[in-house]
Amino acid sequence: MDLSPLPQLSAIERISPSFYSTSVKCMAGAAWYQFGPQDSPPVATGAILGSAFHAVMEMANRGAIPAGNAGLAAAKEAFDRQAHFLFDRAHPLVRIKFGLVQNVPYYHQRRSRAAAMAAQASNVARRTSETHAARMAVTRSTDKTLRRLIEARLTSADGEISGRVDLLDCDEGRVTDYKSGHAPRAGADVKGEIRQMRLYVHLALENGYFVNKASIIRGDGTTVEIEVPEVQAREEGNRARAVRQEFNAAVAGGRALLDLAAPAPSTCAGCPYVAFCEAFWAKASPEWEAVCGAHAEGRVLGIDESALAGADLATFRIDCRRGSTLLQQLIVEQVPREWLSIGSRLPAVGDLVRFVQAFRAQPSGNEQRPILRVDRFKSTTIWIVTPVAVS
Repeated sequence: MDLSPLPQLSAIERISPSFYSTSVKCMAGAAWYQFGPQDSPPVATGAILGSAFHAVMEMANRGAIPAGNAGLAAAKEAFDRQAHFLFDRAHPLVRIKFGLVQNVPYYHQRRSRAAAMAAQASNVARRTSETHAARMAVTRSTDKTLRRLIEARLTSADGEISGRVDLLDCDEGRVTDYKSGHAPRAGADVKGEIRQMRLYVHLALENGYFVNKASIIRGDGTTVEIEVPEVQAREEGNRARAVRQEFNAAVAGGRALLDLAAPAPSTCAGCPYVAFCEAFWAKASPEWEAVCGAHAEGRVLGIDESALAGADLATFRIDCRRGSTLLQQLIVEQVPREWLSIGSRLPAVGDLVRFVQAFRAQPSGNEQRPILRVDRFKSTTIWIVTPVAVS
């Protein structure tokens, strides 16, 4: 595939919780998501499943999932509908790799879990609605504290912060954010999630809703709740405003996107923009591989053709000069030819290419050079940096 040009930056009128939490780690990553083309890089399949999960939970929180087996079937149908919609519009490489959205890793597991969680949440929503209606009838109240907001966009009083909350329950004094993945491993950095949740609480308070708790409910059913005193929420809001001002000042000062990058192993781990980020390639080293995976940039020395189970494959010999893996001659094994068909042309001998999200395997047979392998589950991509020189 061809590397996309870097997006041009402009000032942001409002900062979102996701932009804020990402920019604390790397402002370039936040800006890339905000201003970059939506079809490049190929979206991770987890984002497709995450959106489908959110669609189902939104229905559930509105009480739109019926009880019993009919509810489970309705939730699964809603999950399928959203997942198919996004898969049909996904990057061509994603569709080539998996063929059908049902072949996406963990599709059926996430679908079943979403349906079970939705059925339970919908029951809660119906009971809550009935309680609210009875209370309103008795008190004849229109007090905001009796309201339950679902997928509501909230904006701060000064207009500088705006975000969409998945669920805000004022009776419980809680905002809830849904995340489709599993609970993070022990010791994982969850500071970004905490910042986001505090900012959601701040937005709720700014709009007159009394909230002092925040919950994260994950696709595996785990729930984490934190207390968020008003002073903490206000401080988080002020930090978000400062980040917005810092970003806008950088744009006004003429700084380009890559000037805002903060490459480091933990920052770059899982970043979808590694292929485009010159700051990463300038700083990465083999010591980063354990944390952020194997990414290799090198000149193509040779390409060998083969076939396996009816699929045409290409094995690359490259002279790896930069990246987060061994800097020497490497073999990149068994790349499906179909994966290379996206873009203006196929990689050729002499091209400078980047293999992103590969993994290192043990050499076998008489091969002594280190081996990288591609993995469709890891969203491995291959990019042409410069074409072969024509003499």
